[in-house]
Parts: sequence; C-alpha cells; structure tokens
Amino acid sequence: TMSGRRTYAAAVAWLGGDHAISHSASSEWEQRRCAMRRGGSAEPAPWPLHEAYFDAAGVPRDALDALNVIHVTGTKGKGSTCAFSECILRYCCGLRTGMYTSPHLVSFTERIRINNVPVSEEMFASFFWRTVDCIAAAKLPRLPAFNMLTLLAWQIFLSQHVDVAVVEVGIGGDLDATNVVQIPAVCVVTSIGFDHMDLLGNTLESIALHKAGIFRRGVAAITVEQLPEPMATLQKQASAVGAPLTVVPKLRRDIQLGLAGDFQRTNAAAALAACESWCACRRPGLSAGIPAVGAHPFWRGLRECRWPGRAQVVPRGKALLYLDGAHTAESVCECLRWFAESCPAVVAEERERSEDIELALFLTCKSAADSDRIIGHFADAHLPFTRIFFVPYCVVANSREDEATWTALVTSKWAQRLPSPAPTVLLSRAAVFDEMERLAAVRAHVLATGSLYLVAAFFKQFNLSTV
Repeated sequence: TMSGRRTYAAAVAWLGGDHAISHSASSEWEQRRCAMRRGGSAEPAPWPLHEAYFDAAGVPRDALDALNVIHVTGTKGKGSTCAFSECILRYCCGLRTGMYTSPHLVSFTERIRINNVPVSEEMFASFFWRTVDCIAAAKLPRLPAFNMLTLLAWQIFLSQHVDVAVVEVGIGGDLDATNVVQIPAVCVVTSIGFDHMDLLGNTLESIALHKAGIFRRGVAAITVEQLPEPMATLQKQASAVGAPLTVVPKLRRDIQLGLAGDFQRTNAAAALAACESWCACRRPGLSAGIPAVGAHPFWRGLRECRWPGRAQVVPRGKALLYLDGAHTAESVCECLRWFAESCPAVVAEERERSEDIELALFLTCKSAADSDRIIGHFADAHLPFTRIFFVPYCVVANSREDEATWTALVTSKWAQRLPSPAPTVLLSRAAVFDEMERLAAVRAHVLATGSLYLVAAFFKQFNLSTV
C-alpha cells in the first residue's frame, strides 16, 4: 500500500474527484486563452504541456518519439478509433500497446492502459505522487488535471517499454496537452462536427483548423469522409505542413466489427488505414504479410475490439439497457439509428403480444443551448417512447450550468417538438437509479444517451466491466 495519504484515493481527490474531470481539458484551454488575451505573459512556450514539466519529471521530450505514437483527434469516434487501432496492433501484430483515452467511465486508471488493461491503482498513485513532488521541487505551477494525466501517461508508457502508444486528443488538437510529440508515426482525424464551440469556434472550418494542428511534416495523416468545409481545411493545412493526407471511405458492411452501429464502419476504416500506415513506417516486416486482395489479416482485430459505453446492450432484471455515450447532435442521430435497428423489431413483435412493455429514454445533453438539434433528431426518429426522463447535465457531470435554466429550456424545446409523453426531470443520481430499477422489474427497452457521463453513472451503479 502507498504510505501515508499518498494513495490512489488521495490522487483522485487532488484531480478533483471522480466526476470533476469533465471540464479539466477545457479549463486548461480557458487559462491559455486568458494568457493570450493578456499578451501571452503566462505562455512560456507554444507547446501545450511546457517542456519544463518534462524536464522536472526527468523525461526528455524527444523520448516520446520512440513511443511510435498514433495520435487521434476529431469530434466523434476518437475513442472507438483508438480502441480499434490498439486491438489490431496488439491482437494481430503481437505488439505491446499503450493507450491513452478520455474521459473514463468508473476509474481514472481506465485512461492509461497497457495491452488494453487499465494500469493498477498502485502504479497510477506511484507515478502520480512522484510527478507531484518533481513539479513542486522545480517550483512550477500545479498542472490542470488533464495535463497532469497526460504527463503521467507519457511516463508510464516509457517505463513500460510499449511498442506503440495510441493517444487520443482531449479537446481540439493544436493546443491540446497531448500535442507534444514532435515525430508521431501517424496522425488521424475522425469525423468533424460541432462540439466545444466555446473553445474551438462556431464554424466547422475553425474546428477543423484546431484538429489539423496535430499534423507534422512528412508524417502520414489519415482522415475519413468529411463535410466539404472541414475537408477543405484539413487538405489545406496538410498541404501547408507537408503531411501526406489520405481520405479513407467507410468500411464495407460484410466486414464484421466488435462494436455495434453502422457509424463504427467509419471509425474502423480510419483505424485500419492508421495501422497499415504505422506498420509501413515502423515495422515494414509486418506490412509485407498484408495481401493486396482477399481477407485482410487486421480484420480479426476489428472483430475482437470492445469499447464499453458505446452502442452497448446490457441486461438489467427483465429490462434491456441500451447505453451510448453519444454527446453531439450528429452522434445522437447515429445512436438513434443504431437503437432503431437493434431494438424496435423486438419491441414491435412484443408489443403485439403485450401492452405492458415499456420503451424508455434517459437523456442528458451538455448544454441547453445544444439541445435544439438533438431534440430534432428524436422528433425525426418517431420512436414510440412510453417513458421519458431528462437528467440535467450537472447531475451526472461536474458542470457549472444552472439546473433550473437547463430544465426549463430543454423541457420547453422538447414539448414544442414532441408533446407526449411529457418528460420527467430527475434531479439526482438516486432518482435515476430508482426509475431504472422500476423499469428492470417490467419488460422494458431502455435507451440512455446524450453524454458519456450519464453512461458512466450506470456503469458505476451497476458495476459494469470497463475492460
């Protein structure tokens, strides 16, 4: 056990508690923007995680190049693309993998994985407190939580001698704490849409410009089919930097994936291309074994992949709980398509036999202002929900948004588009689980979506596996 109070639990408290992480990446952004407005006095260098912190921790920053990084940004599908890539390289290529993703569902340790296994609380605490001491000894300012976790991930990957590190950007790209690798192996940009507009700007071009900040001269860049505006921005930036950009089409439907939902074919295609590119530049021997036609040896990795909390169905009593961490309007639209394909066939058959089946929804969304388009997708989907529960974002995440404002705005918008049944607003986690247990006692199909923090609450409450 860790001596004194330098435990894993104490590290969690230092980071702000288990649910306080939702704003860690964005709070760092705010600090940077304020510094820039003041004329840059607080910006010691253009790097998001200043070199001084690497020096303090005893990690030369160019050592990160040896981690053979696959750096993944985008608005949606980043985590799934990381999971597919990690699985291919570990399962099909036999490599020792490191993976850094965010946010977590239950424990901070999930964010830093070796061979897809979250690091132990002991390892996490050991590196954490050593790093706290190093930063204090160097008289450097305390790091924001996301940057601290990122610095930990780099140190753990180096200490564990991983062959490859698959690293997910927190927010944006150019100013993100992960954007410190000078020579990654591959850079990936998944689907770009509207998210974090307060930080990244309110046009797709502006958002794409931030994402393209991870491109490096001479390093392969992979992206998926995008809307015209972000695609033009990515192409222009890749050309300016000198990064060869490849656009990959969605994967064919006959290729089996371990993750449900048609939208995963886009993420799987990005991962497949990233791994091929990675092998070509870092392990040419592995590339030689890939046939030009026929079954691709990496398809097994796509089939074996698991990524909890995304398009996942979990039995609970007599009910089935459909969990999806979709949080943008575009990803909620994909989630509803997945739910309609996975569930109502069953529901339609069962409805004819019995009227007592419930079709229930637990919905949250990050800000009331973003809810228009999300509610529009529900209106267009025409799903015959019998019970609707709204969970204010501040109930499941450490949000500063006012509960009453959120509730009034979202319920009025919903009523305009979907007059019945009227939603019930649940103002505590306990109320959410009480309603879920009621549904578990009857035959119900229950969708929970709108935020990964809502999904995380169910994972925690029901002790679901995060591996």
